Amino acid sequence: MSDLKEWHRKVCERDNYVCQVCRRDFSYPAYFDENGVNQYVVGHHWLSRGAHIDRKFDISVGVCLCNVDHELVHRGAKHLPSETATRSTTNTDTILF
Repeated sequence: MSDLKEWHRKVCERDNYVCQVCRRDFSYPAYFDENGVNQYVVGHHWLSRGAHIDRKFDISVGVCLCNVDHELVHRGAKHLPSETATRSTTNTDTILF
């Protein structure tokens, strides 16, 4: 498993496979494929990976999102909950909302 895939898994596992936008629970066994990979959620970096390359694999800068909300967050149509930004930021961090 690649480092990035492992990061995604750890972020979603930490969040109990619950989308942090819509709060839908994706922890049921039916959501996992035969390899134990959940196909319905993804870890999302809420800090710019380009600006914070040293934190690329830091799970504290990740949040679990369902595939639909992940796409909407990237399009700017939905926003991450404000408590996400308080997990591990400093005044100089770039938050991706």
